[in-house]
Amino acid sequence: MEDSTKRSWDVGLGIVGPILTVAGILIGVWQFNVGESRKAAYEHATKLWQQRVDTYSAVAKLAGKIAAPPDDKTFQQSVNEFMSAYWGDMILVEDANVEKAMIDFRTEVADFQQGRSSSDRLKIRADVLMNAFKTSVSQQAPQQ
Repeated sequence: MEDSTKRSWDVGLGIVGPILTVAGILIGVWQFNVGESRKAAYEHATKLWQQRVDTYSAVAKLAGKIAAPPDDKTFQQSVNEFMSAYWGDMILVEDANVEKAMIDFRTEVADFQQGRSSSDRLKIRADVLMNAFKTSVSQQAPQQ
């Protein structure tokens, strides 16, 4: 190879080399940023899902205490706590199916308290509510 050809290759590689290096660095930074963005979105979805699971679990325990109370005092206390959750935490996490099941259960509790319903119907509504919770949690689980 002649000196002029060799020099042309050296100059060409001297120019292309840094350009490729900078392009590689920029692509690496871009990939890192995309990965971090996806990671943040996944962590956010996971936190929301966990909040939903925790809230559903707490309300499910209350519904169980309402449907099968050991005594009248526990029943009324559980109803009061259920109503607090109904107007509080549940509003933040429930989907449309859970909302309907919550409304139906609350209505059944009110009917039971006024003597228009039975404990069997209350248990059925509690079961429907639990199934709505399970469906909601399984459908809204975060995807990685």
